[in-house]
Amino acid sequence: MDCDVRQEVGSVIEFTICMPAQIIGAPKDVLVNCTGRVVRCSSAGNDRCSIAAIIEDYSISRNS
Repeated sequence: MDCDVRQEVGSVIEFTICMPAQIIGAPKDVLVNCTGRVVRCSSAGNDRCSIAAIIEDYSISRNS
């Protein structure tokens, strides 16, 4: 994922992934609310950073 602010490796982050309905075969999009830990952060150019994170916890909700 890309972001504006550099994150330290080991930092806890929260993010949401939208799973499109047509891809997963559901009637509506599904949102996955995640809590994770940064395992890598590098420059993506244009003052942006690319982050790799491990998902440690998640909850699923349907997009209205």
